[in-house]
Amino acid sequence: MNESTLCRLMFYAACAAAVGLYWSGLGGPFVLDDAYNFGPLEKWLQGTASAREIIWGNASGELGRPVSMASFLLTVATGGMHPFPFKFGNLLIHLACATAVWQLFRRLLAHDVRLAAYAERIALAVAVIWLLHPINVSTVLYAVQRMAQLSTFFVLLALLAYVQGRRLLAIGDTARASRFLFVAFPAAFLIGLLSKENAAVAPALCLLIEIAYFRGLFTRERRVQWFFGLFLLAPMLLATGLLVVAPEKLLGLYDTRDFTMLERLLSQPRALMTYIGLLLWPRGGLMGVFVDDFAVSEGLLSPPETLASIVALLAITGVAYSYRRRAPTVFLGWTFFLVAHGVESTFLPLELYFEHRNYLPATGLLLASACLLFLLGQRVRLHSQALFVIGRTILVPGILAGLMWVSWTQVQTWRSEGALAEQALRHRPDSMRAKIVKAGVALKERRFVDAQELAQSLAMGPDQRNRMQGFVHSITIDCFAGAAPNLDNLDRAVDSAIAPIRLSDASSFRPLARALEEGRCGGALTPGRLADAIVRIIDGAATQPNTSRPKWMLRTTAATLYARAGEWDAARYQAEMAWQPNADPAVGALLVRIYVHLGDRARAEAVLGEVASRVETYEVAGSLEIARLRQAVGAML
Repeated sequence: MNESTLCRLMFYAACAAAVGLYWSGLGGPFVLDDAYNFGPLEKWLQGTASAREIIWGNASGELGRPVSMASFLLTVATGGMHPFPFKFGNLLIHLACATAVWQLFRRLLAHDVRLAAYAERIALAVAVIWLLHPINVSTVLYAVQRMAQLSTFFVLLALLAYVQGRRLLAIGDTARASRFLFVAFPAAFLIGLLSKENAAVAPALCLLIEIAYFRGLFTRERRVQWFFGLFLLAPMLLATGLLVVAPEKLLGLYDTRDFTMLERLLSQPRALMTYIGLLLWPRGGLMGVFVDDFAVSEGLLSPPETLASIVALLAITGVAYSYRRRAPTVFLGWTFFLVAHGVESTFLPLELYFEHRNYLPATGLLLASACLLFLLGQRVRLHSQALFVIGRTILVPGILAGLMWVSWTQVQTWRSEGALAEQALRHRPDSMRAKIVKAGVALKERRFVDAQELAQSLAMGPDQRNRMQGFVHSITIDCFAGAAPNLDNLDRAVDSAIAPIRLSDASSFRPLARALEEGRCGGALTPGRLADAIVRIIDGAATQPNTSRPKWMLRTTAATLYARAGEWDAARYQAEMAWQPNADPAVGALLVRIYVHLGDRARAEAVLGEVASRVETYEVAGSLEIARLRQAVGAML
């Protein structure tokens, strides 16, 4: 049996092992952002949303991620609205990505003079380790992260197209090379972007391949120059122009964050070093999705790891670059890891830390590590054959067994939302999200005392940013428990609020407003009183722009509560302030109904026209609501 056939069989065996590892976790629950992204899918099943609305109506990114949404729609159409088909689909994509990793690295290593003879086995090792690595569990079993998976898959296909195009150019087949470089690559690149925007790193990764194995920036091949001009330089100029002309398009979310752009840039080296640690030494307890306790770097020495991380990254990069001719694949793997983080780990106002951001970058770090170990192993083999044999027969199987064990334990944790939160709190006791999720699980199970303890731990905790939500959730739990809510907690919530208002702050009032609407809070807490408290919080964030999403969301909640209390002038004012250019059409619909109640037909018609302009004709629920609003306005005297 030749080496190629043996490697193929071993890869198939690894795929079977991955299916076995993940199978018991495929029935685990939806978590966190799943509900936000999959809500429209339920409406489609009920016939109140169109397929076009699902595919083109997502607001998760600048491009709407229609390819990912189309895949979710296909999942629902064939398997229903259950976690299993979503996560099973993710597992299949994971296997496809591993196959692409294997095939890409086989081709890249063939250009490395010192490692070409071992390309098959090194590529296999990297693909298998990545396939079974526990850091990917939170990507595969977090259903909505199919967006990251699809983006990665099409980036890998784009890189395969580039490598094939370069190979054909090298042998003089310019016609076929052009088809790969200017047809296959942009097609895969575009589909990747429409899956998730972090596919934008693909052209830069091609440049790294060019530097590592070909002529780099000094190539005289006109087709390669045109390639980078079209797919790297032009998009960079476009992005730079967008930052200059309309910076709010890319940087607007900073008004909802607890950190500035500089603080984020300082924090990311620490995040990258943490990722590296988990990739090279996986520890299940430190993995997961509840990572909101990751500290902000406020300066080079605050915390001290900030400067150390920057120095470490620069030093490793310097060494990798200096050895780029003798060890081009080590250089490529390391810089691949850094550049693949270029969208989500740089200046954009995203949250500081999420391990699923390593889904593509991890392949580069693992490639660099495997090649470095192989090169060192060659030297060891020359001096100690016995040590080499021990490493090959004991160390490698031991690494795989360890990875599979940690992955297995992580998969078991993903079988329940409560287990995820409990694991997080054992290792990240200050995670607000983990406490809220665990309290939510306790509330569903009617363990009201446990839920209240978790809410109080937030309310009385050391992080003042989280105290407001702790008090709000404490009141909500009282309402659902059938107990008289402690209204002093409402004043404490207001006093604890700190600007800027975050999305989680705005969302924390929704369950309480729903409990109030359902009559669960008794007579002491009225809609007007809750609305007054919310307005005091809004007034405390006077410097936060009114266009900030959390702010207009909170104003919308206040307007709804005032309307329910019969305080129509207050409702009108809050709804008018909430009706921002970036607000959801539902906000405008609320304002129209308020104007209808107040008898202001002219303003009702004006706002209704604005609402209609923001609703596409294929949006079923939105179109029906506009029809109802027109009927209500038409009935006015």
